[in-house]
Amino acid sequence: MAVDEGKGNRIYWADPKYRKIDSVNPDGSDRQTIVRDKNTPYAIDVFENHLYWVSRETKTLYVQDKFGRGRVSVLASDLEDVHAVRVSQRYARDSTRAKSSCAEARCSHICVQLPNDGFACLCPDNVFPGTDGSCGSARVDALIMPKQCTCTNGGKCKLDGTCECPPDFEGENCEKSSTVSRKLIGRLSENLLLALFLLLVLFACVGLVGFVGVNLYRKRALLSKKNEAADSSVSFHGNVISFSNPALDSKQDPNPIEYSMQQIAAAEA
Repeated sequence: MAVDEGKGNRIYWADPKYRKIDSVNPDGSDRQTIVRDKNTPYAIDVFENHLYWVSRETKTLYVQDKFGRGRVSVLASDLEDVHAVRVSQRYARDSTRAKSSCAEARCSHICVQLPNDGFACLCPDNVFPGTDGSCGSARVDALIMPKQCTCTNGGKCKLDGTCECPPDFEGENCEKSSTVSRKLIGRLSENLLLALFLLLVLFACVGLVGFVGVNLYRKRALLSKKNEAADSSVSFHGNVISFSNPALDSKQDPNPIEYSMQQIAAAEA
């Protein structure tokens, strides 16, 4: 919900169930539908003539005319875990009405504001405040509020309180745009990793092709030797026995080796 203090305190609210943003006067009159969008408006704020709203589904911050005229524009995207939208500007709120009447009160426990800049001090159950606003009961110090993540431009908060900035931003809260040299180094490192990966893939492919080629060559050579051994023959010429084997024959001497029966008998004796 948001209040347009510059337009008679007109009230704007988002209705995620019906995917729209409505507005109405403080007395309930002149109700109008300002936004009806499929992106489900969730958190809103209004300033001057613009209406700012965010969608948790798309993680995007939008802006448009607060009267529903014109087109919707995108201000920021990739916003993680957005719960509220607030416009921070010096004159965005009525500073005179923002002063609390409890600022000068001396209540020991609880102070509540009353109409006409009044206030009242409250105490725990069964305890009544004294004339000075103090309560005669034990006082428990307020719990420390958890630290809010101050990282901007898509930065992520770490457990130690520092920010992990995206590549295009730097600084304590990721508020500065990265220098040209840092961007160039980041891009070169990404390209270098890609080049190394492609080079490793190329070497793997070349090694695989070489391994398959060597195996095919060995199988073909072994098959050729087997075929040559199968072509060997034995022939008889009278008392002479001839052995012929292409694998053993010399290319310079194409004649087969011949042995006589007397040589064979002498060798056996």
